[in-house]
Amino acid sequence: MSIIADYSVVSNNYDKSRIPVGADIFLKIIREHFNAEEPKLDQIQILDVGCGTGNYSLEFCKAGIGELYMFDANEDMMSQAQTKLATFIQSGTVKELKQNFLPSIPYEDETMDVVMINQVLHHLDKDGHVDNFPKVFETLQETMRVLKPGGLLLMSYSTPEQLSSSYWYATGT
Repeated sequence: MSIIADYSVVSNNYDKSRIPVGADIFLKIIREHFNAEEPKLDQIQILDVGCGTGNYSLEFCKAGIGELYMFDANEDMMSQAQTKLATFIQSGTVKELKQNFLPSIPYEDETMDVVMINQVLHHLDKDGHVDNFPKVFETLQETMRVLKPGGLLLMSYSTPEQLSSSYWYATGT
């Protein structure tokens, strides 16, 4: 569970203020890493760790990713993801959407081509210091365990302080 917010409450309005910023960059990195043009993306398996409401997973599905596995700790966030990705669940692109709590990653060794951890790690350890992030460390170990040899870890991270002070805006005249 998050140390920052009650995502059962947040899930109701989550998508009103969050869009999959950088999903195009992640897709570009995947294509470059696997030398994959559009048709070859359908052979890639992605695990979305802490998938939230599925914003990034939806973009991956639209791009033609082969198989997607998703998990999150919060049932309400997963419910939103299930609704949002219903077409891709029915088509079989989304192979699994389940509840799971980090640091455990419930997949066999060397099973995923790509593991994405997007804005998740800062939810794990409270009052950590540089040398004291045990859940983050265990999560990263688990991530490396489930990646296939030559696989790709995509990670985006920011602290709550960075998130609260990194927005800019301007008004038109």
